[in-house]
Order: sequence, then C-alpha cells, then structure tokens
Amino acid sequence: VCPRCPRAHAFFPDAAAMAAPLADLAKAKALARDVRTFLTKELQLELGEKAGFAETFGAFLGMMRSCNPLHVRRAAMEDLPVRCPLVRRFPEVLTGKLSWYKDCAVAVQEVIDVGGPMVNEAKIWRLLVWIWLGNGGHFHQAWNILKSMPCTQIFKEGDERHPLEVIRFVVYAVSECGALMSVIGSDGLDKKSRLAKMRLLYLVEWHAAVPALTAAFHDGAEAFHGELLKVRGLRGELTRKEVLIVLASSKFASIRRVGEPLL
Repeated sequence: VCPRCPRAHAFFPDAAAMAAPLADLAKAKALARDVRTFLTKELQLELGEKAGFAETFGAFLGMMRSCNPLHVRRAAMEDLPVRCPLVRRFPEVLTGKLSWYKDCAVAVQEVIDVGGPMVNEAKIWRLLVWIWLGNGGHFHQAWNILKSMPCTQIFKEGDERHPLEVIRFVVYAVSECGALMSVIGSDGLDKKSRLAKMRLLYLVEWHAAVPALTAAFHDGAEAFHGELLKVRGLRGELTRKEVLIVLASSKFASIRRVGEPLL
C-alpha cells in the first residue's frame, strides 16, 4: 500500500506503517482486520465470519491473475476447484489461471505451438526473444514487428548479428518512444534494466546458449531447468517461471512435459 495514496489513507489511516515490515503481532492483527473489512465490505468478498492472515492477504493474489476474459465462466469455474475469493467474486474478469494470460496465450499461438510439437533451435530462439522483450514487449508491439524479421525467424549458431539486431531495434524504439517500458513489456524488475550497461548484451549470451538449451529440452524437464540455471539473465526465478509457464501451456503433451513438472 502506498503511504502517499489518498485512497490508502481513507481505508487505512496508518498506511505509512503498512509500508514497513511488521514485527509487532498486535499491529499485524489490527491491520489484518482493516484489510478484511475493506475486502468484505467494499469488495464484498466471501471470507467467512473469521479470516486468518493467510486468507485475508491471500485474497489479493487474485489481482495478480489475468484481467482479460479469454475464457467462459463455466470453464473457469470447472477448472479451478479451489479458487481465490477475488476470482469467485469477479469470475468474468479474473480467470485465476496462468495459461489464460494474454501474454501466455500469444506466446503459445505464435511461438511454442507454431509448426507442431517439434522443438528445434529456431523455436527456442524465438521463445527467448519473446521473454527478453518482456513477454513480447509493451502491448506486444515490439514482437509484432520483430516476429517476421530474419533476426527472429532464423537461428544460426555463432551468428551474433541476429541478437544484436534485436537489441538495436529495441534501443532505437526506446529512443523514439522516450521510455524503456513503452517498448519492453511485463512488470518484472529485471525488465527495467534490459538496456543497463552490464545487461545490454544478455540476449547475445542467450543466443549462444540456444543449442545447449535445445539439447537439454529433449533430455527432459530437469535437464532443461539445469541448463536455464547456467545462463545469465535466465537463471532468475521469475524469468525461469515465465519460460516454463509458456511451455506448460502448449497444446502438445511432449512440450508440456518439460514445463509442467517444475512449476
């Protein structure tokens, strides 16, 4: 909760304290009651007569789920036997399922499932470009331009021109738009440092790792995961999760078997 937000102060007078770590159990309980009041009265969530810490704060996790209705209500309800309160309250808006993210759905349709279940170096390279752009970039605009260009359609081992062309495009786009996050997508903290001096050429390293990643993919989930851990910029937990979620959302079982076990 932002202590400067007027709306936060309206609901939580002691909002500044909420922004700091709480070691005082009494304060934590008082704040939990305030949050629960807001959730039950304002949002009309069904938390029951008494909600513990986990259920009270866990209700906010629904906000981290997809906000575009790529599903029908019945399918969402049947697929989620245990649903967060926000998903139950707003089933037409919040799906509560990662594979229904718009970012994930587009990655599956335009990268992972293109050409069938075969996974080769070109497909892995396109997936890495998608991830580096921040799930295709802001509103997928960067991806929609790059996806038909040779630098993303073709993979040639040892040819650094392709990753450098992608980086050059993003640098130019940022200079034209005036802001990095108008080009790069997603909300991970690593995305905000894509063009930082020490990380600018990460994509070149990712390109060099494609053959090893492809070979590991065919060796199974553990081998693929182990190879991801060797690559700078891919070894982070959230980035690895982004890669695995896309794989786990494929319609092909042979691809899902690499993503699903490690999620």
